[in-house]
Amino acid sequence: MGGARDSLFKTTDLMFVRQLRERLEKEDLIPSEQFLAFLYRERVRIANIHIRLHQDSAGGLASAMYQDGLLHALEDVLTSTALGAKRRETFEADLAQAKQNVEKMEERKDPIEVAYWSGRTEIMKRFQSRNRASIPPYFHPYRLSPHRKFIKGQAL
Repeated sequence: MGGARDSLFKTTDLMFVRQLRERLEKEDLIPSEQFLAFLYRERVRIANIHIRLHQDSAGGLASAMYQDGLLHALEDVLTSTALGAKRRETFEADLAQAKQNVEKMEERKDPIEVAYWSGRTEIMKRFQSRNRASIPPYFHPYRLSPHRKFIKGQAL
């Protein structure tokens, strides 16, 4: 019945799943648990900043829209990863679409949408590269780029 190549060994489901996860992480087919924990912490940090942010200036409004993009993309990445609903190719397509949307909004001279899609692009790039550097939480209202410090700009 069994050939020389057939062999059976006893294992638990948990041990099998752990070993499978380790192998998939090592081959970068799935993000590591440490990277996902980093993204969860960043989501909390950015949400806390977002809640406290006043939108009474150009910088406040631009940063709020950028943070919306960050938070929506983080939710998408974390939920899709937890459910196993997206493949790497799908995330790559999402990144390409977000970049394209930034370009379209720049052509339309729509800084609010540029800020939003820049937030989504920032998360998708970081997810693809597994970048664990702190995510810039603000958006410069005149340079239209992510920024580590809040730039207020003109009052609205």
